[in-house]
Amino acid sequence: MDESKLHWSYLAGEKGRNRVRAFEHASGVLMLEFYEHRPGQSQPKRVRLSLGHRDQDKAKQQADEATAKLGRMEALKPEELTL
Repeated sequence: MDESKLHWSYLAGEKGRNRVRAFEHASGVLMLEFYEHRPGQSQPKRVRLSLGHRDQDKAKQQADEATAKLGRMEALKPEELTL
């Protein structure tokens, strides 16, 4: 197996709801990736953010925090709907 293709990653949250992936970019910098659901758009938009550091423990914590924030936003959506 080619070692250059092995990069660290961490998944948090539920698939289709608030999944966040922290991963190591080829440059070694850690990033977060998630899908953002915007009002008025039928398809979610994939967002990748550089964390600007290489600390895996800190990246895990940031992924867990982002998962919690996305989860709260999902919980608010049904309240926004009116008939």
